[in-house]
Amino acid sequence: MGPFGLETGFGSTLNAGRAGMLLISARARTIGSRVWITFPCEAGAVSVEPETPARVARCSAEGATLFAIGVEFVERAPAEIECLYPDRRRFQRAPLALYLRIVQTKSARTNSASGSSLALWPDEVMTIDLSQSGLLFCSTRVYFLRQGLSITLSDGCWVAGGGNARVVRIAEEDFSSPLLRVGVDFVH
Repeated sequence: MGPFGLETGFGSTLNAGRAGMLLISARARTIGSRVWITFPCEAGAVSVEPETPARVARCSAEGATLFAIGVEFVERAPAEIECLYPDRRRFQRAPLALYLRIVQTKSARTNSASGSSLALWPDEVMTIDLSQSGLLFCSTRVYFLRQGLSITLSDGCWVAGGGNARVVRIAEEDFSSPLLRVGVDFVH
């Protein structure tokens, strides 16, 4: 995650194991920041490749322009989050990292300065988990409870229910992160 949301970067793998990997990148990363790893990565692939959630464990300079970044893979257990109101999910969650594009369709609140709080461009996010009735994703963008969303996969295909969803919970990722965890229910 960059300061303005998701950013894509390529690096060369130095070492990989079950718990994590060491790679070389042109950009430094903050220790503890969330990353998603596609390994092995095929740059010319037209289909969506699976991604593994991880956190940066260390970052050190390797010469003048490169950084050695150690990442630790995040366990694939469902995340516990503090909900703004009781968890209403009826279906089991599956931890899965998917790249999504989210467009705000209507807002529960409006910004008095501009008359609207709708963003002008899609939010590019990664899911944390999903179920038959909804999903949980990370974002640096501000969302509001009951806000309407339109969700598509990276190739433009709609997600379940025609891609319509509403925000049902919002929580901080952790104290030191600018990320929010946003829970949505699909609207059929």
